[in-house]
Amino acid sequence: VRAEFNQRKALKLWAVFRQTPAPMLTNLVFGATSGIMITFLPIYGLRLGVAENFALYCITIGAIGGIMAQPLIGRMADRFNRMLMLVLMLIASTVITSIMPLFFVLPVAGLAYFFVMGATRTGMYSLSVTLMGERYRGAELASASALFNLMWGLGNTVGPYLGGYAIDWWNPHGMPGSMTLITALVIPFCIVLLRRQRKVSAEAG
Repeated sequence: VRAEFNQRKALKLWAVFRQTPAPMLTNLVFGATSGIMITFLPIYGLRLGVAENFALYCITIGAIGGIMAQPLIGRMADRFNRMLMLVLMLIASTVITSIMPLFFVLPVAGLAYFFVMGATRTGMYSLSVTLMGERYRGAELASASALFNLMWGLGNTVGPYLGGYAIDWWNPHGMPGSMTLITALVIPFCIVLLRRQRKVSAEAG
């Protein structure tokens, strides 16, 4: 292991991004939307007439859904195309986030909704980590991890600002609206990368 680590040199961050743009952009989205939800979900709930405590319960249930979904996502990632799974998770997360106003005001259905939402959102993160891990080893992985964490931090910093502007511009649904838009913007890019991956695999086969 040490020999492999020494044989692989650290990469520049821009080189890492060019080699694995999908997981890096997905983690940027994950950081941004996480920051928006944690910051503004209680405010969004109050503007919908939902108790503040219920909004906090929803955040907790979402985290539990994300944790419980990991074994299933891991098994699926071992059997199916991981890039395809990432695209599907992005699409699912976009659709689920867009219907938040319909479920947030329903006590029981709202909790179930956030459980599923947490599972899909955490799935995006887990698949991004997996894609990055299958591409890099040793010192290269250290460089990739540095950029990966940087993208999450950047998203988590900028996301709440965008969410704040959105909720002021479109009261009260700017919060889920901004999360939906941010996630949706990455989908076409990832689809292009998936098609390119399949083309390369077909030519190699």
